[in-house]
Amino acid sequence: MGSPEINIIEFSEETKQEKLAMLKYTYEQVLSSLAEQVNGKAEEHQKRQTIGKNMMRDNIINIISTNKEINVG
Repeated sequence: MGSPEINIIEFSEETKQEKLAMLKYTYEQVLSSLAEQVNGKAEEHQKRQTIGKNMMRDNIINIISTNKEINVG
């Protein structure tokens, strides 16, 4: 058997490696979650643009007359 000091050092290094691996895993999970959020927002933005283009193509937006004067109060 090795001396107790060597076992403590080996345990300490093993614990350090485990904690480092857990930290790396957590960091990768956070990055993955953020990437999903960004992709979701990009898809939502693209859908809005497509809807707007379709509305313009179908003249839905032109229902609102730009020539009318609006009187306020």
